[in-house]
Amino acid sequence: MTSLISFENKNYTTEEFIQIEEYEIPEWVRPIFNFIKDWHEGKSSFIQKTSGSTGKPKEILIQKKSMIRSALFTIERLQLPVQAKALLCISADFIGGKMMLVRAIIGHWHIHIIEPKSNLMESILWDHYDFTAMVPLQITSALASPQSKVLLNRFRQIIIGGGQVKKSTEALLQDIDAEVYSTFGMTETVSHVALRKLNGPDKARHFQVIGDNQVGVTNNGCLMIKGSVTNNQWIETNDLVDIVDRGFIWKGRQDLIVNTGGVKVPIDATEHSIKKQLNIEEEHLILWKKPHEELGESLIGISDHMAVLLLIKNKQNELKESLPKYHFPKFWFLVKEIKRTPSGKLDRLNTFNSVEKEFIL
Repeated sequence: MTSLISFENKNYTTEEFIQIEEYEIPEWVRPIFNFIKDWHEGKSSFIQKTSGSTGKPKEILIQKKSMIRSALFTIERLQLPVQAKALLCISADFIGGKMMLVRAIIGHWHIHIIEPKSNLMESILWDHYDFTAMVPLQITSALASPQSKVLLNRFRQIIIGGGQVKKSTEALLQDIDAEVYSTFGMTETVSHVALRKLNGPDKARHFQVIGDNQVGVTNNGCLMIKGSVTNNQWIETNDLVDIVDRGFIWKGRQDLIVNTGGVKVPIDATEHSIKKQLNIEEEHLILWKKPHEELGESLIGISDHMAVLLLIKNKQNELKESLPKYHFPKFWFLVKEIKRTPSGKLDRLNTFNSVEKEFIL
């Protein structure tokens, strides 16, 4: 048995795929080509950049044996068959895309590769897929029309990684027959270490750990992870959690907490409350923090639309009354665009660094 790669309506074994002439390979295929080539040439470790959504990206070294273990954990947990049909629609520049390739190689899958983009439904080739991985932006786009919902049901199982799944998206997933899971993981844990079922009768509030991974909490309530994918070393995260049997409930990011004058304000929950009350589109408003001489830190609001800031100005009294004390941002800023990392996560830090001017309420 061997793995097969479908690319531009042709099927290749992995050995045949890496023999394609470089000039025939589009730019988006190069990370796939290079990774498979390195894998077949026996490379034992790979340098991978982290996403850098709340700080500077860093490079870490990932062992091939850890990638194999991670792939086996997912295959075993989801009972993915040998010679499964899969779709790779996320970038192999990132660990999630590379791990789709590893699963395909060791599982002897037939994997169809397409260019990563938000609207991927038009590129779907087969009537049935066993498995795929998407980012939240892709699943949101795929849920936008009845036709896309039909196409989503061509998949037996879908995992969503690279960012938090919105509650509005989760609600729409209840009409999808495919089994959909949210993943929890990072580059340092070689992709996901836990899954949360998002739809169906067995949907869950908590993430369930897969494989031999173990979890605990630090003194400040943040998640710790240890398993063969981390070389059996504890890795501390910035994710606030409550531990439950064989898993955890995710409560938010510690670095998405603003300590303003001793009051701890959760950025993501406060942001969600403001957006919900104003009925603002998700991508046009974010909250972040900046240093404050007296308070230590101050909660700030940022938008790429003047109309949003004017709406907030008109509704500020209502907002202040609806939010807990000190949860309404003291400062507001206008930017040209809300920035995202290459993997699609909100890049709050770089968005703040691109601020053009302060907006006075």
